[in-house]
Amino acid sequence: MKLSLKQYEKTVTIETERDDLTMPELANEFMCLAMAQDYHPEVVKECIPDQDFIDSIVYNAINEEMNQ
Repeated sequence: MKLSLKQYEKTVTIETERDDLTMPELANEFMCLAMAQDYHPEVVKECIPDQDFIDSIVYNAINEEMNQ
């Protein structure tokens, strides 16, 4: 798979060996593209949460429901 991001005069390209990336793997590649284009890592993480963060949100929501 080949992903490219062109912004102003800078182009960043990522090529993976596989084309069958899972959605979390693809999201990670988008995060890498954004950071390579000089977006701040904390801003990228807020906008594209990783799987661990999503799992913690789901876990907390389930626990809240069970404790009511």
